[in-house]
Amino acid sequence: SDLELTWQGAQIQSRKYLPFADERYPQYVVEMRGVAEGANVPFETIWTIEAWINKTVSTIGMESVSDFNDNTNQCSIRVGEAGMDLPSFNCTGDLSIGSAITISDGVWHHLVAVRNGSGAFFYVDGTLAGTDNSFTTSAFTSTNTRIGRQLINFIPGNAFNGMIDEVRVYNRSLRGEHIKGIYGEGIA
Repeated sequence: SDLELTWQGAQIQSRKYLPFADERYPQYVVEMRGVAEGANVPFETIWTIEAWINKTVSTIGMESVSDFNDNTNQCSIRVGEAGMDLPSFNCTGDLSIGSAITISDGVWHHLVAVRNGSGAFFYVDGTLAGTDNSFTTSAFTSTNTRIGRQLINFIPGNAFNGMIDEVRVYNRSLRGEHIKGIYGEGIA
């Protein structure tokens, strides 16, 4: 049978096992503490979001891979630009960088969104898909972090129809050669 754990359940379990993990498995405590505390993610002027996705079904409407917002500012990686199976990186302040690569082919694809000051970069499968040098979204702390869906006016929506793996958020901007290297290593 499939095991399904809600975000609230994950928070409860993480809090329950933190003392044990702190003693025996300290290398995992930072991640568990992030889950237990609600994963408030700070988005300053330099950061990177990456995820591996696999879709076998065509997109109908917009589907969110990752969404980080504070109910005012928002940044996300999503699929469904222009009503097609195209990935994009979007933030408040009219930032939208898309790709022409159709991704509903049953193959794992690596998507990476980078902010470096006023510059924004979007990579698909290790290749730069687009840039925008007029990034205006303010720094914010994401209190509504979602993987596989979006939170719009406190209502979950835009569920992702596919698989998502290895979502990572960095407090630094990864360079193109590093992103290409991660893509070259493949999904674990």
